[in-house]
Amino acid sequence: MKSFLFNLITLSIAFFSMSQSAVAQWTGTNPVILQNITAKVGIGTNAPTQKLQIVGGNILLDNTNVPATTGSIFFGGLTYPDLKEGMRVSYFNGTHNGYMDVRTTAPTEGIIFRVDQTAPAAPGTERMRICANGNVGIGAAPGTYRLYVSGNAYVSGSFLAASDRRFKKDVQTLGGALATVTRLRGVRYEYRQSEFADRNFPSGKTDGFIAQELREVLPELVTEGTDGYLAVNYQGVIPVLVEAVKELKAQKDSEIAALKQELSEKSQQIYAFEARMAKLEARFGDVSNPSPQTTEAVSSKTSLPSDQPDAAGTPKLTAQDKQ
Repeated sequence: MKSFLFNLITLSIAFFSMSQSAVAQWTGTNPVILQNITAKVGIGTNAPTQKLQIVGGNILLDNTNVPATTGSIFFGGLTYPDLKEGMRVSYFNGTHNGYMDVRTTAPTEGIIFRVDQTAPAAPGTERMRICANGNVGIGAAPGTYRLYVSGNAYVSGSFLAASDRRFKKDVQTLGGALATVTRLRGVRYEYRQSEFADRNFPSGKTDGFIAQELREVLPELVTEGTDGYLAVNYQGVIPVLVEAVKELKAQKDSEIAALKQELSEKSQQIYAFEARMAKLEARFGDVSNPSPQTTEAVSSKTSLPSDQPDAAGTPKLTAQDKQ
């Protein structure tokens, strides 16, 4: 570190113009002071254009086992330990930690990444922001969301939500889910990309809901942002659909059970009728294609009483065996 500072002093003095007054000070453990308002220091160049310009080399801040208050580069102010507004980049070998911290009085400000392929007008295009309140925005400021992504997001794994029973209270099974689902309207639509270019909406057809309509049925699944626009928790629709399917299955199971019962009763009636027919055929022969003699014999042994109404008041004709 001493050799680096010594070289810095030597090169700095060499590059000062003769008309400028440069002051260099080195007194034992005291810091080196270069004092000149208009002077510029160049390392690797004899024509520096900035206060400090280094060409063709690296900068090393050797911070081996020293307190975290040293070995840092500060911008704007001493963010630590003075807690001033600014930014610090440092490395503390004692715990193998690297730091890039920003202190600001505005909760929505923080570290802003601007990346451009060309050179647009200052200050450039914001690509990502990490705010002092912990919110992160990719492609846009995050607002009230912990993570806001302007555009599509892709993951090779899964999005996981905390769902352990131990985290929850007042757990209740959803009721009336089938009736709720019948009130929903699924739609297919396209985003108005040109009118909301900053949103980076995808092109092509998309399936989903209209947030205003969904809020009328499931208001807990719709969130209004600070900008007044609505967002939908599509994952929250899944439990409603599950319970709706279960309710529909219960209804169909009940209907099928009733039909089976009716079929069983009809089968018993048919069985009794077939048994009666078998008895008649055993006594009189084939009654399905009777001869005149058989018809006369059956008539002589059966009676046709007058019409008698059934329980519903409808007359019905019955045939009774005389024997």
